[in-house]
Amino acid sequence: MGGAVGERDVFICRAGADKERHVRPFAALLTSAGITYWLDEAEIAWGDRITEKINDGLGRCRYVLVFLTEAFLKRL
Repeated sequence: MGGAVGERDVFICRAGADKERHVRPFAALLTSAGITYWLDEAEIAWGDRITEKINDGLGRCRYVLVFLTEAFLKRL
């Protein structure tokens, strides 16, 4: 997930239930197309302040991609 230092093309927002079926395959496609992305499981470590990391990630990405699935909408 390269790109400029700390910069990403896409911030991926998703429900945990969608990770295996939708998000990881899509992330693999982004990688193969040379598109960088911010994904929580790769960017947030144990002990990090989650809200701060997410806000930082949002500020470093050009676009936000939301997986609007049934699982995501149930979280709202």
